Amino acid sequence: MDYKVDKDEDGGKAPVQVDQSPGPEILPIKPMESEYDARELHYNLPNVNTGSLIVLVGPVKSGKGTLWNNLLHNDSMYGDDFFDMVTIMSNTIKHDQTSRFSYEKWKDSCYSFYSDAVMEALIEIQEAKLKIKEADTSYAIVIDDMHGGFSKNSGGKERRAFPNFCTRFRHFARRGKDPCMVLVSTQRIMDLDCAVRTCATNVCLSSGIKSAKELDRIMDIWADSYGGKKSFLQLWKQVQDNGPYSWLHLYLDRTPCEAYINFSKRIY
Repeated sequence: MDYKVDKDEDGGKAPVQVDQSPGPEILPIKPMESEYDARELHYNLPNVNTGSLIVLVGPVKSGKGTLWNNLLHNDSMYGDDFFDMVTIMSNTIKHDQTSRFSYEKWKDSCYSFYSDAVMEALIEIQEAKLKIKEADTSYAIVIDDMHGGFSKNSGGKERRAFPNFCTRFRHFARRGKDPCMVLVSTQRIMDLDCAVRTCATNVCLSSGIKSAKELDRIMDIWADSYGGKKSFLQLWKQVQDNGPYSWLHLYLDRTPCEAYINFSKRIY
């Protein structure tokens, strides 16, 4: 035993024994059996088996719709039948040719508006499924360019269902067995509530972003995870050199964070 001086007794002269044995250890929680049944995914894709909140940032005509429709339909990504329930909120879903396959397949769960009521109904459905042992709880939600549809102010009280959902979205699918994906696209990163930005697991930045102010806002949030602004700008240059409709894919929930050009080449 070593000794230290107790400063509160006997004028700081009384020796007190200090236990030098190893302290309590934090142990990992034993995985549920279902966590061994995860569906196969390419390593470069967002890991929806553990839950992914994907943010797409880009101006108009930058390919945001092409990207999220690929995720839902492209067999080398997730494909048509990966998620049991797919819900899409997009003000152009009924008329956008890029999304016509999504509208045809999931017409009954496509909305041309954002609604807290729709989000609350989705939560009720998922909670009911989770009570049924054999139910498929996998789901995908796409919120496409719904500017002003939901609150971007964490202090606001109205239109909060989606930002609040983003803080606990993983808990509405059976962990490790049933995948879940929440995807939100926007033209400006600050149009998203802080909760959405903070909980993002993956961020895809369009090479079409031309605004220096927008890039500065993005770097203020994530550049430190990639070695600072100078390092981040080097990654950004590689993506821009790759040509139009390219994406800087930030994989934020890996340690350390990773970065890719699209979903193909790792650059960090």
